[in-house]
This record gives sequence, structure tokens and C-alpha cells, in this order.
Amino acid sequence: MPAFEGTCALIASLPKPRDKTGAQGVHVSLIIADPEPIGAFVGISISEAVLQIGVLLSVFGYMLYLQPWLALLCIVVFSPQLVFVPLMQRAINRRVHARITVLRAAGVGVLEAKTKEVETALQHEMRFAKIFRLNVGIFKLKFSMNFLMNLTQNFGKVLVL
Repeated sequence: MPAFEGTCALIASLPKPRDKTGAQGVHVSLIIADPEPIGAFVGISISEAVLQIGVLLSVFGYMLYLQPWLALLCIVVFSPQLVFVPLMQRAINRRVHARITVLRAAGVGVLEAKTKEVETALQHEMRFAKIFRLNVGIFKLKFSMNFLMNLTQNFGKVLVL
């Protein structure tokens, strides 16, 4: 039942529409669209984390048993990721939150677009331009984080060789 309470809080956070019939459609689509992806994310986030942590600990344990200096070198090489990954992930999360907020406002705005056609068209264009900018920012951060992770990983290989 907590997921339903979160959805109710989500609906309560939407801007108050003037036209109740259009807003009901937004509410229904939000309630229908949210549960399945959220459940899949929660399931994968737990199982994938357990799997990856297990692989990491077993590989480092084996390296520690065979070559303690090499294991220490690997820990030193991968430690920068412990700094930049959480920072970049927080920045991505902020942009995703802003994108979702703008998308919801745009969805309600489209339903209310019965009057002031020119003004609303300009507002929609500005909203979708902002969504595009947020998406581009998210991709830049993701690819930058991927680049930095590959750089540190390959730097470790060069250092060992």
C-alpha cells in the first residue's frame, strides 16, 4: 500500500488544473504508468547490487590471496570512482527530477490549452525546449561518468603493465 500513498502524494503535488475532466485523465495515466517500472527498478536494484558486490568482494579477496600488492594497487586505482560517481549521480538525479516536474506541468498544460492558443503554444514550446536541455544534460553527465570510469579502469591496466 505504500506505493499507492506515494502515487497519491504525486497527484497532490500536481498543479491544480482548471478543467477537472482533463486532470482526471492525467491522474489515471500517472497511477497506471508508475507501479510496474518502479517495481522492476526495486527488484533489479537489490538483486543487481548483491550480485555485483559479491563479484567484487570475491575477485578482490582472490587477488588479495594471490598478489596482495596488486590488490592494493587495484583499490588505489578504483578509489577515485568512489568520489566522482556519487557526485555525478546526484547531479543526474537532480536533472531527472527537474525533467519529470516539467513533463508533468507540460502534460497538464496541454490539457488546459483550450484558451489563449498563441500564449499556450509558446509556453509549450518553452517547456519542451527545457525538457530537451535537461535530457541533453543528463546524457552529458552519463557519458562523462562513463568516460571517467573507463579512464580509471584502463589507467589501472597501464599501471600494472
